[in-house]
Amino acid sequence: MRTAERKRFKLFPLNVVMSKKRLTVVYSAQAMENAREIVNYLQNKFSDREVDKFRRILSDFERIIGLFPSLYPQSTKLMSVGQY
Repeated sequence: MRTAERKRFKLFPLNVVMSKKRLTVVYSAQAMENAREIVNYLQNKFSDREVDKFRRILSDFERIIGLFPSLYPQSTKLMSVGQY
């Protein structure tokens, strides 16, 4: 993709995203433990740069889910958590 094309291409209009209400992402205890294990593994085997990259990816995931909760199915374990 050429530079001019990259500048024009956007996934979604920013004004639409910014106007939506952002929801809170809730993690299970198992998900939190898995994330801790991933961070520990990355710290032991790779550089801090990789740890930061993982945290950035996780943060981006949270932001997307908070803005677009209907992308994922409703939780079957926590009935108060899910699609809106």
